[in-house]
Amino acid sequence: RCIASLLVLSCVAAMAEVRLPAIPDSITRPAARADWLTAHFWDDNDLATPGPALEEAFATFASLLPHASPDGRTEAARIFADRAPRDNGRREAISGIVESYLLDRHSPVHDEDAYALLASAMIARGWPGREAMEYLCAMTRMARPGTPAPDLTYTDRAGDTHTLAQTVGTVPTLLLFHSPGCGECEEMIATLCTDSDISRCVAEEKLRILAIAIYAPLEVWMAHEALPAGWLDGHTDTDPADAGYSVPYTPTLYLLDAAGNIILKDAALDEIKSVLPQAICPQ
Repeated sequence: RCIASLLVLSCVAAMAEVRLPAIPDSITRPAARADWLTAHFWDDNDLATPGPALEEAFATFASLLPHASPDGRTEAARIFADRAPRDNGRREAISGIVESYLLDRHSPVHDEDAYALLASAMIARGWPGREAMEYLCAMTRMARPGTPAPDLTYTDRAGDTHTLAQTVGTVPTLLLFHSPGCGECEEMIATLCTDSDISRCVAEEKLRILAIAIYAPLEVWMAHEALPAGWLDGHTDTDPADAGYSVPYTPTLYLLDAAGNIILKDAALDEIKSVLPQAICPQ
């Protein structure tokens, strides 16, 4: 599977005019080949000129990283940080590319671990924007899949207070962080309402939707239109980061299993739907 993936990536790189160095024939193990490829990737690809060509090259580089060994990924990150131009302006532009490609949930190479690895190497070598990169690295460590969802207190429309720990259980929970008046949030809510698979799961009580309004005063949320029947509609004054959640923008979706453990973090709806059947009926 790994070899096939590398072959596909080679074809993608060729179409994007990204140059892949020729791996020596003496290297045969897939992980070792990926290690060599990521270590030498920037030998023939321009890392000095931010722009579309660099973005295409970085997307290919990011796609290769998961195939390398842990040591190989660390070495590739060190080389990347060392080989970039020295002037701060271009380094800031490259940092923006790294952030947008690895932390945006809509990116095909979205990978928080890869971001933390590259950002740590960039920080260690004195790149500008240290404080921002350290903050984003801290966000990648929050509420990771496979860990219990951090508890969170919220208020419902009747003014009663609840905790997430009291709410989850029995069935999976789709946790939606949104903000009243946010256009993208309203689009997401409408999409969830009209999605037949999601609606059926909620109607059959196989899925719980907990929508928590953030970044808005309680009175603003109370004046805003209530969410659909069957949803849990809540508000919190707590910054999600203070509660242990990474919410880089609204809306942000988390999927929790019936025991309250995180399955998906900052996930796209398509990703959630792809794992929902397994979450509802685990083997």
